[in-house]
Amino acid sequence: MDLSAEFTASIYRRTFRITVEARSRNEQGGINITEHTGTGFCFAVLSKSRRGLVATARHVLTDVPENSDLLIRFERFTEEDKLDSIASIKSKTDATDRPFGFYKFSDVGYIYLPVEDDANRPLFGNTEMGLPVLAENKRIIAGSWLGWAGFPSQVEALLSHPQLCFFQGTLSAFGRRTDHEGHAYYIVDGHAAPGVSGGPVWAISDTGRMEVAGIVSTFYGKSPDSSDPQIPGFCCFEPINPLIARLKNM
Repeated sequence: MDLSAEFTASIYRRTFRITVEARSRNEQGGINITEHTGTGFCFAVLSKSRRGLVATARHVLTDVPENSDLLIRFERFTEEDKLDSIASIKSKTDATDRPFGFYKFSDVGYIYLPVEDDANRPLFGNTEMGLPVLAENKRIIAGSWLGWAGFPSQVEALLSHPQLCFFQGTLSAFGRRTDHEGHAYYIVDGHAAPGVSGGPVWAISDTGRMEVAGIVSTFYGKSPDSSDPQIPGFCCFEPINPLIARLKNM
């Protein structure tokens, strides 16, 4: 299904390539540096502070050594795939006032954006809001069309620069994972890849507009020489509901 120019522009404006750089000491007293990338999207802008609240996958934030110094960078690109802005924050994995959080039994996390980017420009205007979100009491059903977006590392390697990519597929199944304390899980007949984790997943609401329903979590693909009991060729995402519920208490 084709997206409107307005909705596509809003995805570009509110979706970020996230780089998490972690520095930790090793047993020899030296410094280990690890770095990985993912995707995040602004689902709300707090009215008083004008700070954006970014949703992402939990593992984007937690796949780092404990007791690490973190540098988290947010890169936003234009529809012409030009770098628009960079915003950076520093934190520690064990800080009590860290600017991010996550949910223990689901692959859902959130980060507070700075008000300004690294060039001291506001990231969002006074009237800008986050991406429209599906009502908390709504559930999409099997057979529904879905779209999602993110920054796949394979495309970045091919083109030698990050590229926001768009995907679409059909919701194949809805279930609850026993290893995630019964949290909801959506399985989609479609593609995802490393780097897309944390990207927005949207559906068509009852009123016909595109609204975010979830967050890209993982992709199951079984290689021919593997005996792992994985589902071949399915993208999985988790509902954004926990973050919407949290927003009500802010």
